[in-house]
Amino acid sequence: MSNATAHTLEPERLLTPKRRRVSSYRSPTELALLGPGDVLTAEPALPGFTLPVADLFPADI
Repeated sequence: MSNATAHTLEPERLLTPKRRRVSSYRSPTELALLGPGDVLTAEPALPGFTLPVADLFPADI
């Protein structure tokens, strides 16, 4: 019997306020760059979650 535990890689996000950009890493090799016109999702961790990237950054940055 193995004591190994399966681990699932969850997506990581990095916000860059000065560029109004979100870097979304779904895997170590898959990167999506999202800007103010894009919508951030959190599938499969949060089904149905959406957030416009523009809502993350105040207009005065």
